[in-house]
Amino acid sequence: MTRATALIAALCLTLLGAGGALAAEGDLNSDGVVDQSDLQILQDSMGSGQGDENFVPGADLDGDGLISVVDLADLHRLILAN
Repeated sequence: MTRATALIAALCLTLLGAGGALAAEGDLNSDGVVDQSDLQILQDSMGSGQGDENFVPGADLDGDGLISVVDLADLHRLILAN
């Protein structure tokens, strides 16, 4: 597998949940529901940044490279909307 193919495969896995459907924003465990389980994942990665072992890219809802209270507030908003 070439490096480009590996990168495309990783991107597809990021965008698609385990069931093969497009993962919803905030659905960090790709189970099709944005709920307390996703909140726990975000809380476990709170304070981490790109390159940190516990950084979860999907939890960085504002895309600033850090898991912060802003991402937490965004996830709470998404949970309440469901």
